[in-house]
Amino acid sequence: MNLFFKSTPLHKEWSILTLLSKEKNLSQRKIANELGLSVAMVNSYLEEYHSNGLINMENLSPKVVIYSLTDKGEERRRFLNIQYLVSVLSVYNEAKEECYIIFKKVINKGYKNILLYGAGEVAEILLSVLNDVKEKQFRIVGIIDDDNNKIGKFLLKKPIIKIDDINNYDYDAIMISSYSNNDIIYNKLIEKGFDKNKIIQFFDDKYKY
Repeated sequence: MNLFFKSTPLHKEWSILTLLSKEKNLSQRKIANELGLSVAMVNSYLEEYHSNGLINMENLSPKVVIYSLTDKGEERRRFLNIQYLVSVLSVYNEAKEECYIIFKKVINKGYKNILLYGAGEVAEILLSVLNDVKEKQFRIVGIIDDDNNKIGKFLLKKPIIKIDDINNYDYDAIMISSYSNNDIIYNKLIEKGFDKNKIIQFFDDKYKY
């Protein structure tokens, strides 16, 4: 689930109702553990949903209450699911625009073969957006990563490799596809003697102009 939506009451409602739709007869504690919330917070939300007719409450004992969705609750879950997908799609479209800006920079420099550095979510988004482009003027030939657990695997059909193996690939430039490790990766490439003019930093403002 997207971290940017987790703090809103609407996202919590969607999360709880979705959880109840997948598994019946859940307790407050199990819901809290599944969603990373406090039991007190879950109790407050469940009381509200019950008052609104979204969930059923069954008392198994004075201390044990189990919950399930009502038909109204299922309708509400479906509505929230659509709204959540719309919100996620909006964020994704904004991310696509950022990707296109970088892609244009790559094309203007005449690069044809690119290695990404960082096999995480940013790389996955870049590859996904590039796959949507009909006329591809450059291609990603592989992804460098420093995590040995990822080496030898694939991300969207692109091989994940060690930095020591880059000479086995035909590439024109390296694009840093990591936000948290951008500076570390950049400095590492410079220390290894890589041409700084052929390092593309996705999270560097100069590549937005």
